[in-house]
Formats: sequence, C-alpha cells, structure tokens
Amino acid sequence: SGNLVVDLNPRSINAWLMLAIRRLAGRRTIVWGHLHPQGGPTSSTKWLRHLMRKLASGMLTYSYHDLEVAVKELPKQEAWVAPNSLYSTIEMSQISQKFDDGVPRNVVLYVGRFEPPKNLPLLIQAFALFSKDKPQARLVLVGGGSAKESLLVLAEQANVSEKIEIQPWAWSPE
Repeated sequence: SGNLVVDLNPRSINAWLMLAIRRLAGRRTIVWGHLHPQGGPTSSTKWLRHLMRKLASGMLTYSYHDLEVAVKELPKQEAWVAPNSLYSTIEMSQISQKFDDGVPRNVVLYVGRFEPPKNLPLLIQAFALFSKDKPQARLVLVGGGSAKESLLVLAEQANVSEKIEIQPWAWSPE
C-alpha cells in the first residue's frame, strides 16, 4: 500500500528489488540517502545511485546542497531534504502547516547508529520534555550500536522507557 522509502545504497539487494517491483507495479517509492557514494561525485560507482534514483519516484537527501544537485540532475523528479539537524521555529511552523490534515502523528522515529557521535541522549531528553505535552507520543529507535544500553538507562531515568521502542536493523541478529 501507499508509499515506501528505501535506502539509496547500491549494496542493498532489497532496495533494488523493491525499486524494480514497485516501478513495474506503478507504486510510489522514495530513495533516501547520500546523493553520492563515499568516493564523492566523481566516484566510478556514482552511476549506480543515479540508476536507483531514476527507478524511484522521488529522492530524500540529507543536505540542502544535495537537494539542489538532485533537482538539477533529475528535474522532473520530486525531491526533499531531511537534514541531520533540528529545524528552526519558522521551519517547524511551515512544516506543520503542510501536515495540518487532522491525522494524528504521535511517533518520533530515529533510524541510525546508536553511537556517541549521534548524540542520542539529547534525543531522549528532548522526547521526555515533548512527551509531557503529548502523553500519547512514542519514540521509535531503529538501529544498533554501542550506546544502546546507556540509552535504555537514560530512558528509565527520564521516566519515558514505556514510551520508547527499540528495534534492531532489519538484517540484524539482535
């Protein structure tokens, strides 16, 4: 049903399968990830990501710069940015106006590594404050890493552990 977001990672066989199947079925599929491989825009594997983007209905990038490049490369394809940062009050107001459709949105979702550089304790603390005003809110953390246990402890200390769900990566044996 509906939309599907897949990883813009040429090593992901599942992403390729979903892109191909849903393209044939006329279903909307969005790729999300870094526009270029680690080797940069001149990498010899850049064409693989470009092919994935051509199979997709749209692109979700991590940076405003990548958004501009993505739009230039495939101008007829929808593209959005979801930066790894917090939005300003003005941006949040604009975003909330777009989603003012009466549908309750009570889940905060994080997908990524549970490692110190990601500063997930800040997310737990912010969620604890947020959930005071929105008691029905839930925080879903998808991923894995060395900080998992400390996140569980912090959630317990912040009295939000019952509102937090931690899921492993889909391919993880955890």
